[in-house]
Amino acid sequence: MPNSQKSPNTQQYKNEFLERILAVAPGHIYWKNLKGEFLGCNDLQAFDAGFKSKEDMIGLTDYDMPWSEDADFLRNVDKWVMRTGETIVAEEKSKTFDGRQAIWLSTKKPLYDEDEKMISIVGTSVDITAHKDAERLRHENRKLESQNKLNQIFLEKLAAEAVAEQLRLENEAYLAQKKEQTKFFAFVDKIQRDIQNYKIEALTEKIGIAPKISDSDKRIKLTKRELDVLYYLSLNKSPKDIAQIITIIESKPVSDSTINAIINKKLYPKFEVFNIGQLIEKAIMLNQIPFLLDN
Repeated sequence: MPNSQKSPNTQQYKNEFLERILAVAPGHIYWKNLKGEFLGCNDLQAFDAGFKSKEDMIGLTDYDMPWSEDADFLRNVDKWVMRTGETIVAEEKSKTFDGRQAIWLSTKKPLYDEDEKMISIVGTSVDITAHKDAERLRHENRKLESQNKLNQIFLEKLAAEAVAEQLRLENEAYLAQKKEQTKFFAFVDKIQRDIQNYKIEALTEKIGIAPKISDSDKRIKLTKRELDVLYYLSLNKSPKDIAQIITIIESKPVSDSTINAIINKKLYPKFEVFNIGQLIEKAIMLNQIPFLLDN
């Protein structure tokens, strides 16, 4: 009888029909005996195992396959099905013949004979590697987005703290500057009050007899530092006081020994005097003290 006229009730027709179903099935289909030996499979299962024909897998176990490193896990799943008699759906990892590590969604259930005796295990496995990779990428993207948000929040907080710290430092610097300015202005005010209250006549009475003024005295030239020292001496400031005042004004240290040296080695010889009283009196007479005019 021609193939097109085969009766669907014949065993041959049923076998051929089953083979066609197995050939176009989208996943792996296989069945094993209770020892874990393959009794049959479809072409896709055999191909991913590296065989040219599904008949080549008959009698082999998972330990003979490219996924042998996962054979213990797969065998334990089979044993669980045999022990419980229940169907199991699980994700399984195994390597194909070309070295690709794949993830499968497998369904395994026991197969019984007419006497309800378990004779084998039937399994189907669908490759879900691409789905799992996409799921992993989505998870990593969500995790990355969350991390980016946390990083942004951290950077914004860090920037705010930096601005706050900068404002604090600027405020401290401003307050310190104001404090120094206050001290300086108080110092200037005191000097001005001293100048206003200074009485040349009282100073002259205190010094005594006025020294003689020579032509060479009128040609005395003083440096700015010498004029500064002479000015503060006229305000009754000690060499130590003068050193502190100049240090504050010029923002660099000046020692009282330096001031003493200017007095003893510069001013005294130039004015030909031997003490501060004589120095101030002669400087007044020569109009060498800044701001101390006749009145």
